Amino acid sequence: MDFGRALQDIAADAERVVRSVEIGAVTARVRRRRAQGVVLRSVGGLAVVGGLVAGAGLVAEHATPPPPAAVQVTEIPTPTPTPSPDPAPTTAVDGWVVGAAPCGTTDVPTPQDSPYLSLRGGLIIGDLDPATAMLDADPAGADLLDLVEAGPETPGTPAGADGDGASHLMTVLVDESGTIAFWSDPARQLPQLRATDGSGVLSTYGYYPAVDCRTGRPLAGTYRAFASDPSAAETIELAPLTFGPDGTRPLSWNRGTLPTCGEPAPAALLAGGAGADFTVTLDPGFAPDEARSAGIHVPVTVTANGPGRLRGQVPQELSAVLVDDAGVVVSENQMMGDFPSAATFDVGAGESFGTSLFSWFDMCDHLDPNTGWAARGSYDLYVYDTFPAASGSTTLTAVGGPYRITVR
Repeated sequence: MDFGRALQDIAADAERVVRSVEIGAVTARVRRRRAQGVVLRSVGGLAVVGGLVAGAGLVAEHATPPPPAAVQVTEIPTPTPTPSPDPAPTTAVDGWVVGAAPCGTTDVPTPQDSPYLSLRGGLIIGDLDPATAMLDADPAGADLLDLVEAGPETPGTPAGADGDGASHLMTVLVDESGTIAFWSDPARQLPQLRATDGSGVLSTYGYYPAVDCRTGRPLAGTYRAFASDPSAAETIELAPLTFGPDGTRPLSWNRGTLPTCGEPAPAALLAGGAGADFTVTLDPGFAPDEARSAGIHVPVTVTANGPGRLRGQVPQELSAVLVDDAGVVVSENQMMGDFPSAATFDVGAGESFGTSLFSWFDMCDHLDPNTGWAARGSYDLYVYDTFPAASGSTTLTAVGGPYRITVR
């Protein structure tokens, strides 16, 4: 139902700007994009749009609005550390039923990489506003939105244990003693609600009370975060989360002018990222003449160009675009690096850190009619992504390429 409404909204919006919509092409794009997208509603609030794909339990990708053209950058600064609060009471609130395992155990997932499944995303603290059915981001909020999603290890391949397409995703928070204080227990998930402001908006799945599963008391302090699918042997560590007035707020930044589908590639991109903060190189084991038409997932090395030192959290993954022989961008840059990983970087000129490139080939007109992905042929692949620095109003740009690839 959410999928159908999304298609209707897209068609209606397109009609208002005169251009007609080819529903077949829209369907091909919507089915493989994130079903949960996040856009800033205000400096202190988020509007969360999306739903879940039924059946396999995997979160599909869906179309997100194009980034603004302005180059203004906004980042919520890292708060000054405050004294640690007094330890929270360890007794359960009256009537609280302690959560089932793994709640209260030290069975912390160990990071591991599945050959079939890839996890990405993160957690946002805030309050679910009944008027709008949307999240008001606030580190002292009473709710927790789980935006971790599961997908194939490589675009276009089966996902799940042994490639069966099933996902058994679980997210946990671990306190300083190494004990699990929260997990995405389906029994604790908040029910969906419809906005009372008359907009008809229905809240997404993934909201939980921001309370300790052992005691029912509000989560307080800093926790390590992990997302895991035991059946597929996939576990990643997410960025840590701090609850309280000076806690973790989602970073907001304007990504600036990005390569646009159907337009000539920017000169800086064609020049190898002249002026970029980082140069990105693909893993030498990647076979550029064996790229899948749906997209690629490959390890990358990110090297600082200088001057000075650059600090921040390593993005979970970077994105890329394809450029044809006429120098025109023929794929959409989906900018998947919305969430950082648990790793941090502090690098000067010539120093590097590692992450990965995960990019669907969502094409403009160079489509294979049978798949909706890249048509067979050769393209130049350019890594292109931006992410915020640790402090100050700075957006860091990472560029790499061109890498000549052949879609089979």
